[in-house]
Amino acid sequence: MEFKLDTLGEHPTLFSAGHEGIVFQPGAVVADRFEIVAPIGGGGMGIVYKVTDRLMGGQAKALKVILPSLMKSERAQERFVREALVAQQLSHPNIVTS
Repeated sequence: MEFKLDTLGEHPTLFSAGHEGIVFQPGAVVADRFEIVAPIGGGGMGIVYKVTDRLMGGQAKALKVILPSLMKSERAQERFVREALVAQQLSHPNIVTS
């Protein structure tokens, strides 16, 4: 998926598949743990960022954040959490688990 980053005022925004939402800027810290490096993908449910994990010595990871437009929907939130729970159960040599 290709992203177009635009700037409206002081807030960078992401336009992808008809969705608009705030993009975390590089250097922003989420949950006092994950430092944003860059957006790397996204879809109908959320945006995936490359991050470094401050609690794991700067280890590179991916962090998926639900789209702001879906935060109002309890059903969408339940689907997002269910997706995360299913992803935790995956086991394959090419999948990072930490």
